[in-house]
Amino acid sequence: MKTCSVFTMLCIGLCLSLAACDRGKNRRGGDADPALVAYSVGGVVSGLNGTLVLQNNAGDDLSLNASGSFTFATALADLSDYAVTVLTQPSNPSQTCTVTNGSGTLAAANVTNVSVVCTTNTYTVGGTVLGLTGSGLTLRDNGGDDLAISADGSFVFATALADLSAYAVTVQAQPTGPSQTCSVT
Repeated sequence: MKTCSVFTMLCIGLCLSLAACDRGKNRRGGDADPALVAYSVGGVVSGLNGTLVLQNNAGDDLSLNASGSFTFATALADLSDYAVTVLTQPSNPSQTCTVTNGSGTLAAANVTNVSVVCTTNTYTVGGTVLGLTGSGLTLRDNGGDDLAISADGSFVFATALADLSAYAVTVQAQPTGPSQTCSVT
């Protein structure tokens, strides 16, 4: 009977020792193997007006549709490298998103400081003037951004417009000397 009790006590002691190993400590009482501890990679997206697809380490695709916090689905082992990149830029409207703090090595903590800033691409409005012999022609875009035209040829308004923005080019002042009537098509 005493042999059974000693055996039982040894079994209980062994189980308790194994349970202690399971609590993030190795056999020497130190931290668990870094390869067994996983951490997440994430951060914040701002200015997003469409669909953006990010990648971590050329995989683990993450599709985002709004500004805010994000975290990749796959956690990485401690001491692993991470590299957050843009796989697909937003297209409706057309935007360019830039990643900062996007690469490094995990150091016993979740990465939360990846920053992705998206800006809507801008485009210029311009065209060509034909048949101008007078002086004083002024074109206007969207009720402002006046542009004086002195000769036939191409022109571009100074103010670029965000993708998907409306534009409306009109004649603000007709040419004189000789007097002409110009129209926009």
